[in-house]
Amino acid sequence: MFDRFLTLARAKRALRLGQFEDVLRLLADPSVRGERRTEQIRSKALAGMERRARRRFKAGNLPAALEDARQVLECAPEFEGGATLRDDIQKGLTTRQGELKAAGALRQEARSRAENGDLEAAERLCREAGDKDSWYLDGGFALRLELKLESRSAATLVRLGDAFELGMDGNAVLEARMTLGEAGKRRGGIVTLQASRT
Repeated sequence: MFDRFLTLARAKRALRLGQFEDVLRLLADPSVRGERRTEQIRSKALAGMERRARRRFKAGNLPAALEDARQVLECAPEFEGGATLRDDIQKGLTTRQGELKAAGALRQEARSRAENGDLEAAERLCREAGDKDSWYLDGGFALRLELKLESRSAATLVRLGDAFELGMDGNAVLEARMTLGEAGKRRGGIVTLQASRT
């Protein structure tokens, strides 16, 4: 009997903390199954999980929203609005997957254009893919220049947005700066690259 009260108290505490999965796990204990208070707490946990799924859906966290919606329906298939929410999230995921696939194709074309020296087209394609200030370098990055100097003066030779800049100082020594950051973040760390002579 004491175990039953302890289990219900833990479930109530988990509910207050928004730990809905823990509530459902605790209420699956045979010692509290079938009690009126168990069903009240369970209903509140499912309602909280459904609200969290809606918040996550609106925030764009579709996989987590879908997991919440599925868990609600698994525990209570009759839960009002659960099936509609799950279907809306699945449609959103399908749409997002299509957008990501199209954006990936645009980035691949942009990479190809950049490799062929058409940086304006590459930048345009990256913007079409939704990349405002990002260049994706996960496939590698190579730059080769042959310079014939007519004078020794500082100059910028190549600039790729805020991501990469190659230039030389007044002594004809190459200087390069690359801004590294995660996709979607505005700024990352700035790395100064050293020139080497071969």
